[in-house]
This record gives sequence, C-alpha cells and structure tokens, in this order.
Amino acid sequence: MATIARLSSSYEITNGYSFIAESSVDNPAAEFLTLPEVSALQLLSNCLESVFDSPETFYSDAKLFLSDVHEISFHRCVLSARIPVFKNALAAAVKAQKPTAVVKLELKEIARDYHVGFDSVVTVLAYDY
Repeated sequence: MATIARLSSSYEITNGYSFIAESSVDNPAAEFLTLPEVSALQLLSNCLESVFDSPETFYSDAKLFLSDVHEISFHRCVLSARIPVFKNALAAAVKAQKPTAVVKLELKEIARDYHVGFDSVVTVLAYDY
C-alpha cells in the first residue's frame, strides 16, 4: 500500500514545529481522526468556543465596541494569548483604565485603516477561542 507524508496541522507549521506522519492514500485523514492528541485538542477547542458563546456575564473581563450598536464581550487572557494586536491594545488599555474594571476597546482604534464588519469580527473571535 502506498503511503504519503502529511503535516498533522497548520498550527504546527505556524508555530515552527513540524510533525510528519505516514498515512494511507486510501483514507489519509483516518489515522489523524483517531489520535488521542487530536481528540483532546478538539475537546479543548470546543470547550473554549463554548465560553465565547456563553452569556455576556460568563467571566468576560473585556468588551470590544464595534459601533454604537454592537459590542462583544470577551476574555482578555484568551485574546492576549492568540492575537498579538489585542495583547498590545489590552496592555495599553489596562494602564489607562482601572485594572479591576471591565476593559473597553474600540475596534476603530485597533483597526484604524480598515472597515471590519460585525460578522467578520465574531467569526475571527470564535476561531481564536
């Protein structure tokens, strides 16, 4: 049976890791779907996304204002770990605001040169969770 080499995920590529595994040409994804590590990562991803989808009061400690109408509650630790732009913006906001208060960010200050819609922001944040 012929085999091909595959990277296990794009996450490993972007973080400088490379893991190559052999898999069957007949069903290349079958081997990866049964790996315990993949199951654990999928479970973690689902749990974190459920926190993003939870009610606004579910331990969120920051708000992103997109306009006068739209605001999104989020968790500073998650976005700081995943998006360097948010990490820098949150660090600056914490210095300017009370550290114990809900941190407020304006999207127009973070993405000055771009017009980003509400649906796009929600999609990106859900992915990052």
